[in-house]
Amino acid sequence: MRMKKLPSTTLLPAARHNRRAIATENARSLRIDCSSSHRNIVLRGPDTPEAVVQFAKDLMAAGGARLVRKDAVACVEIVFSLPVRSEVDPASYFTACTEWAEAHFGCPVLSSDIHLDEAQPHCHVLLLPMVDGRMRGSSLVGDRQKLAEHHERFHADVASKFGLLRPPRRLQGNAKAQAAALVIDALKRRGDLVLGSKVWPEIRDMIEADPVSMVTALQVSLPPPLGRAKRSRTFTQIMISKGKGPSRERDAVPLTKAVGFQIGDKDKDRSLSCVGLAAPSASGIHLAIGASKAAAVRESTTPTPASGKSAPLVDAEPRLAFTRGRDEATGAACWDGDTGEINPRPAVSRELKACAQRSVDEALAALSRRRCLI
Repeated sequence: MRMKKLPSTTLLPAARHNRRAIATENARSLRIDCSSSHRNIVLRGPDTPEAVVQFAKDLMAAGGARLVRKDAVACVEIVFSLPVRSEVDPASYFTACTEWAEAHFGCPVLSSDIHLDEAQPHCHVLLLPMVDGRMRGSSLVGDRQKLAEHHERFHADVASKFGLLRPPRRLQGNAKAQAAALVIDALKRRGDLVLGSKVWPEIRDMIEADPVSMVTALQVSLPPPLGRAKRSRTFTQIMISKGKGPSRERDAVPLTKAVGFQIGDKDKDRSLSCVGLAAPSASGIHLAIGASKAAAVRESTTPTPASGKSAPLVDAEPRLAFTRGRDEATGAACWDGDTGEINPRPAVSRELKACAQRSVDEALAALSRRRCLI
């Protein structure tokens, strides 16, 4: 079973293809046998492709639905296929498939056409994705996980009842080796003559390399762990996962972090882009932060019961005092590795700046005179 969302612009070409109304396609296609096209069966829908499109418009008008955008999903096409040289009756099987699609999705069927003029018998079913007066094509098909659920439900309700097995998508490691062993055991139980042929070693290597095709050919039933592929987690699930191992306790968080820091259990985390963290002092921990304004120090104060005036807060736990300074005064060159402190660069006086400027002007004037003499 394959599903495809069709906009309104491709509804008519799809209906014309299903009814074999495209003369150039029938003449040039290498897959279509025009001499066998008369064997095709129309299960549901109007007689002509244009009538199929008009049928869809009439259903939308009766249900009060409309397409909001030009590229909105106007139709959902489902293709049901049978294996080549299958012994299942195509008419009975595809009739059951059409009825299942109508009941499972709860949408009206626009057309259902069985094609027997190609190598593999298949059926095209066009559904109008109208639910409760609204077009819900995208939500009807769903994502990859929902599509897998559609396949599982279809196999349980229809395909399995006709004796069809669903092959595993991918086998790796131990599951692949077990599937190959089951295929070889099935050949031994049947007494297949290939076991005693000269090419059996090569055939055994082919079975071990790709047991899936042999499982389908011999109708071997695999245990559920081998028949299901391991689902990979999405990016969102990976990012929000708690990981493995014991969770960290709050008091196990270190004092300093890569970004921000935490002190004590009652203080909240502070996320800051800092240049350096000075050593603790009596007044607290000074954090140098690059800024374009002048340096300012904020200290926490609290009133004393005796005088009523503000006094510096002294506590056993260190308090934070933030220091803001210029970027050039808190650069990497100002860091003193011996003391672990940031020493701002000394200010340059105006006299020294003026003296340096005069020296530069005299040097430029002398250079200019030399060029004139040359």
